[in-house]
Amino acid sequence: MPQQAENSAPKRLLQWLFPLLVSAAAIYFITRGVNTAQMATALQKLKWWNLPLMLSLFFFGQILRAWAWKIMLGSNFDLKTAFFTMNAGYLLNNILPFRLGEIGRGLLLTGQGKNRSSFMEVIASIMTERVLDVFMAATLMLLSLPLVIQSSSMRRIALLAFMLTLFGMVAAGFAAARREQLLGWARIKLAPDTWINTRLLPRIDQILVGFGFFTNPLRLVTALGLLALSWLTAMGEIYVLQAALVLAGQVWWPVFVLSAGAFAMALPSAPAGLGVYEAAIVGAYALLGVEQSTSLVIAIIVHLVQTLLSSVLGIIGLSLMGKNLGELVRQARQRRAAETARAE
Repeated sequence: MPQQAENSAPKRLLQWLFPLLVSAAAIYFITRGVNTAQMATALQKLKWWNLPLMLSLFFFGQILRAWAWKIMLGSNFDLKTAFFTMNAGYLLNNILPFRLGEIGRGLLLTGQGKNRSSFMEVIASIMTERVLDVFMAATLMLLSLPLVIQSSSMRRIALLAFMLTLFGMVAAGFAAARREQLLGWARIKLAPDTWINTRLLPRIDQILVGFGFFTNPLRLVTALGLLALSWLTAMGEIYVLQAALVLAGQVWWPVFVLSAGAFAMALPSAPAGLGVYEAAIVGAYALLGVEQSTSLVIAIIVHLVQTLLSSVLGIIGLSLMGKNLGELVRQARQRRAAETARAE
C-alpha cells in the first residue's frame, strides 16, 4: 500500500501539472502582444446596457440548456432541479480541475424518487450533452470556416469531429435499443465471477439506459433544438461586445468564434478553462483581422460573465437543495478517486 501511494503521487502531480501548463502557455500567448492602452480604449467604447444585455442572454441560455438536459435525463426530473444542478456542476468546474462538476452533478441527482436516478444514468445524460455540444460546434465550424480560411486540413478536422459525433449518437442509440441482447451476449461469453461481469456490465447497463434518449427521435430533436437556441444566445453575448468594439465586424463572426472557443474548452486546462478560452477567442478573431487587444477584452468579459453568473447560480442551487459546497467537493473527489482506482 505505501508503495502504491508513492507510485500514485507523481501521477497525481502530473495530472495537476499538465492542465496548468496548458493554461500557462495559453495565457502567455494572449498577453505577449497586448497593448494595455488599447484595451483601456476598447473598454471605454462599451455602453452601460452591454453588460445587462449579456447577463440576460446568458441567463436565458442557461434555462434553454437546462431544459435540454432535463429532456436527456427523462420525465422524472423537473426544470428547476435540472437548472440548479447543472449550474452547481459548473460551479465545481469553475473552482476545480478534472471536470469534477460532472461527477458533482451525478452525485446531486443520485438516489430514489422524483428528481433522482442512478449515478451512471446521470453521467450518461452528461455524456450525451457533451456529444451534442461537439456536434453543434463541428456543424458551426463547418458552416463558417470556408468564409474565414481556405485550409482544407482545418475543414477535415471539423468534418472529422462532425462525423465522429454523428457516429457516436448512432452507435449509442443502437446500443441502447439492443441493450438486453448485447449485455446478455456479454454475460454468456464471460465467466460469471469476473470483475467485468460483476462490476463493469452493471455500470454499462445503467449508461445504456441513459443513452435510451437517442432512441427517441422526438426527444433528440427537441433537445438538439433547445441546445441550438442556447448556442444562439451565446453568440448573442459575443455579438453585443463585437458590435460595440469592432466597427467592421460581421454578424456571422460569433458563429466561428464561439465554435473555436467550444473546441478549445475540451482541452485540459486550469479550472474554468482559464487562459484556454481566451486564447481560442483571440486566435479566432485574429483570423478575422481583429486586433489582439480588442479581441482579448471581448474574451475576458464574456468568460467572466459566464464564470461568475454560473457560479452564483450554482451557489444558490446548492443552498436550495440543502447541500454544502465543501461536502460536495469532498464527495466528488472521493468518487473520482474510486472510479480511477476501479479502472486501474
